[in-house]
Amino acid sequence: YATLCNTYKFTNVLDSALFYADLAEQSYQYHQQENAYWKPDHLRYQIYLELKDFKKADAYIHKAYDLVRNSPNRADKGFVLYNLLEALHNRGTQVEFEFYLDEFLRFKAQGSTNPLDGRHLGLTEFFDDSEEATEILEKRLALALADT
Repeated sequence: YATLCNTYKFTNVLDSALFYADLAEQSYQYHQQENAYWKPDHLRYQIYLELKDFKKADAYIHKAYDLVRNSPNRADKGFVLYNLLEALHNRGTQVEFEFYLDEFLRFKAQGSTNPLDGRHLGLTEFFDDSEEATEILEKRLALALADT
């Protein structure tokens, strides 16, 4: 059902996409695929972004992150957390953005065996000035590394 949801989303038939997101959620729950519970909410996030209903979109990206936050699947968690940061950068409060930015940096630090560089985390786009972004990210990254 998630594939059908994506097909309808990409062809801009968004009511059908929402219908299949609901069926995907029911299917994941029926089959107890807990590692996929976040996916329908992430699909809804994308659909509501297309519909420019940012309030619903933001609610769904938060819900998706709540479901994947403790997942052992680092790729899923990182993907959703990055999308959440993007949403907060565009429409959230600075305090909330910084909270999840620090969470993202701690997450990246915990999973890396190589030294992390703030310029290569894909986060500088969230700042107006790239030099300021590098400085801020390096300071926050140092704090995140101290916490791990």
